[in-house]
Amino acid sequence: MSRLIVSERWLGAALLVGVGCYLAQLAPATSETPLSTVLARFGGLEKLALQALASGFAFSNARAFPPNSPIRRSWLGLGLGLGLVALGQALLAPSQLRGEGAPFPSIADLPFTMAYLPLFGALISFLFAFRRAGFPTASLTSEALLSAAVLVAGIALSFPVLSTALHGTGTLLERALSIAYPLLDLGILVPAILIWRAVAPFQGGRAARSWLALVVGISAWVGADTLYAWPSEADWIGPVSNALYLLAYGFLALGALIQARLVREPAPQHFEAAR
Repeated sequence: MSRLIVSERWLGAALLVGVGCYLAQLAPATSETPLSTVLARFGGLEKLALQALASGFAFSNARAFPPNSPIRRSWLGLGLGLGLVALGQALLAPSQLRGEGAPFPSIADLPFTMAYLPLFGALISFLFAFRRAGFPTASLTSEALLSAAVLVAGIALSFPVLSTALHGTGTLLERALSIAYPLLDLGILVPAILIWRAVAPFQGGRAARSWLALVVGISAWVGADTLYAWPSEADWIGPVSNALYLLAYGFLALGALIQARLVREPAPQHFEAAR
């Protein structure tokens, strides 16, 4: 059994435990009890660990490519973006460990929002590198239509959040961040989906598996940010949104972990050209 398979299984097991900790808070026996606080603390620490793992795997992948490789720069950008997300989570950790929840807005929103620039740049760099390497990407018209469809669907699902933020009574910063996060999430989801479409036919589906995990992670991130800002006081929103965040970071770590094995294997022609 390969080391990677063992690592994937351990990562999957840890992810299930963390999600279970958040969802267990929905049970009447744990709601509003000290056990609920303990479960939330554990989940918060696991989020930080998964973010750090995802960033570390991305930086490790970057080192497998030559210094002048666009793929190396792409993985470095992905690692930097995920590292900024981990920094934001680390700034929230003291409040969460005290059982106070995550303040919003807070200083953590600075690295959280800064993370989108290197993440978006890295994904666009991946897309252009794969196109130059000869991957059978769709026509520009097809990609534009798919991108528009994802954006329209995402904005439609986020409409209650966007509408409340535009016409709500919160502070200007709170309303601006509530609008920004869902839109920024969609900005990184679109190129990730286009990359997955490009790599799907290659390496027996293993490259597609890596990017599918990344797409699932970003999709869960979109859902978590949208649900977190949802205009409702329902008790289930907090635990479910936190479970989605955990799934997001877990799948991002899984995608980078799967790629870690691929980049150390002899590269097929298309991948060699991308280097």
